[in-house]
Amino acid sequence: MPEIALKINQKIEIIDKSIIYKCNIQDIYEDVIMIDMPVANGKYYTMHRDSLIEFLIVSENEIIKYRSKVLGLKQEGKLRLFVLSFPEVIGRVQRREYFRLPITIEAKYLLLPPEISNLN
Repeated sequence: MPEIALKINQKIEIIDKSIIYKCNIQDIYEDVIMIDMPVANGKYYTMHRDSLIEFLIVSENEIIKYRSKVLGLKQEGKLRLFVLSFPEVIGRVQRREYFRLPITIEAKYLLLPPEISNLN
């Protein structure tokens, strides 16, 4: 699995019922991270203490899926932050310009006669 390289202000996406909630990593500690309130179309995503959440971090080269446990909510001034356990990587998708698909296609072919196949 890839190394976890989280950064402050990195965007993360939480997908719930086909809705993508976006937020940012606000702080990173040794065993926890703090994120701001996830929002989509003006609606906040509700997280409950001790629940598990899965989120994505999208970069130019890959999409990494993480899992964290919600540890609580913290107020810092006017900012409400969710405190999450340090995430574990649960999946990775490499983004490529060209990609391979596992498909089988029936094809018809003919063997060329020797006089044609020897032409350069």
